[in-house]
Amino acid sequence: MGICDSVNSKSNISYSNTSFEKEDTSIRKETKVNSTDISNEKIRRNINNHRKSIEKRNQIEKTQVSQSANLKKKRKKNSITIDKINKEKRARTLEFNELENEKKERELKEEDEKNNENDLGINTKLIINCNNKNPKDQYKIIKKLGKGAYGTVWKVRNIKTGLLRAMKRITKMRNNINKLNDILNEIEILKNMDHPNIVKIFEFFIEADGYYIITEYCHGGELFKAIKSKGYFSEDMAANIMYQVFNAMNYCHNTNKVIHRDLKPENIMIESIDPETGYYNIKIIDFGTAKIRQSDKSENKVLGSCYYIAPEVLNKKYNEKCDIWSCGVILYILLCGNVPFNGRDEREITQKIKLGKFDLNRKPFDNISEEAKDLIKQCLEMNVNKRISAKEALEHPWFTLLKTKEYFINVNEYFMNKTINNLIMYKPKNKLQQLALTYLVHNFPDLNEIKNINKIFLMFNTSDNGKLSREETYQGLLKYLNYSSEEELEQKVNKIFKNIDNDNNGFIECEEFSRAALDKRIFLDENVLKFTFDFMDKDGSGEISLSELKEVFGVKDDKESEKLLKEIIDKIDKDGNGEISIKEYSDMMKNIII
Repeated sequence: MGICDSVNSKSNISYSNTSFEKEDTSIRKETKVNSTDISNEKIRRNINNHRKSIEKRNQIEKTQVSQSANLKKKRKKNSITIDKINKEKRARTLEFNELENEKKERELKEEDEKNNENDLGINTKLIINCNNKNPKDQYKIIKKLGKGAYGTVWKVRNIKTGLLRAMKRITKMRNNINKLNDILNEIEILKNMDHPNIVKIFEFFIEADGYYIITEYCHGGELFKAIKSKGYFSEDMAANIMYQVFNAMNYCHNTNKVIHRDLKPENIMIESIDPETGYYNIKIIDFGTAKIRQSDKSENKVLGSCYYIAPEVLNKKYNEKCDIWSCGVILYILLCGNVPFNGRDEREITQKIKLGKFDLNRKPFDNISEEAKDLIKQCLEMNVNKRISAKEALEHPWFTLLKTKEYFINVNEYFMNKTINNLIMYKPKNKLQQLALTYLVHNFPDLNEIKNINKIFLMFNTSDNGKLSREETYQGLLKYLNYSSEEELEQKVNKIFKNIDNDNNGFIECEEFSRAALDKRIFLDENVLKFTFDFMDKDGSGEISLSELKEVFGVKDDKESEKLLKEIIDKIDKDGNGEISIKEYSDMMKNIII
């Protein structure tokens, strides 16, 4: 009988007759037995559950102990690893500090060496020397370009390098000491010129039959011939030419204090022609009659060509503004194809010049802008004090109207960023690298990269005087460089001047700027390396000796400078023979790229 049945029977018994009492007793006994069995079963289950619970708890504790042990082992292992890492880190820190200290020591040493080497100033004059060899052995004559009263000009090719040059020979005249002085004067003035619109001199010779000057060869010939061919030019074309002429004159008058005194279309050469615009890249030549101006002192020697000579020159009292008068005559010719002062002979022409009257009503001036005519008037102003200066001419509204300067400073953003980065990163390791760059940049002015670098120089050089000041460099970088503070920008300017101002005059000239900005990978070209090496290897032996470096740097009896040159050789001379081979030179120059 089940538990439920027993309970129900017991309830029924309470209301039954006594006849069932025996049966009830029997049933209670049975129920008691069953209840005992159930109770025992329940106890057993409880015991089993308890045992399982204990076993489970023991298992958990065992697992926890195991995990704790593993964690301790792991922590111990990690602790060992961290100690090892910290130890290695400390070792690396010590090593880094040692390297930093070594680096600082090297930099200080290099700085000392550089300060010493700075005594060996680098400038363009170093690489323009009197060649003691026969010019006819160095250059092959291709054709005659022109002939004058005193000499002849040829187109020639350098036999060794293959480069085209112009060779001017001035015939020696017996007992004519004045002509010799003029030649030496022209050479000295050209050696000091560093402007993209003034012809470059490369070397000169003094021979028994005359004096030879080697300069740039200008492929387009004289501007005079272009005028004869075209008749006259558009305002855009004329403005492009005259902006370059005024720029060159501003450099001559304000930076070098030089008066040209014979400015005319025959002395303006077309170096190249822009294939896209047809504009001319021009160069001013023939500084044979040029003069370095003394402050507040008038010149009195009558020089110049009849059509272009200023009235004050005829009156034997003039200054640098005589060149501006010549510029006015040239501009007049460019726009109409005729001279402003004409006559049957030289006497009549000079009389008209002294009167200063010219015609701006003739054709094609009726189609010429008032701004262009105003600039002509300001250049041909009789009163020298009222006459416009070269600097003022560059700022004239005519050039602003035609946006002339924009053409000369138009470079793409990529080239601009690359150039600025090269300027900041430029740090030649020794004077030979500087000298090689000086020689290369001076001898390859027609490289497209150098022409574009010149545009950036012109962009920075807001004073248009041909040399960058610190302030101009700062303002130039300010426009195109990302920087975190004015202090950082000032540091960059200081770094640039420290590494670029090779002649230590406080300014950056055009060629100095180009040397720093030029992509140094050009020295991966073996021909370029050989070209610069041969300049220093004077005797062609294949080795650069101490005596050759002394000749290149103009060192004579200066023991300290000689010692510095010897130290430079020792650093480059790997085989210890006291001279620099082409291989050693090549390794040294390629190191400038790193």
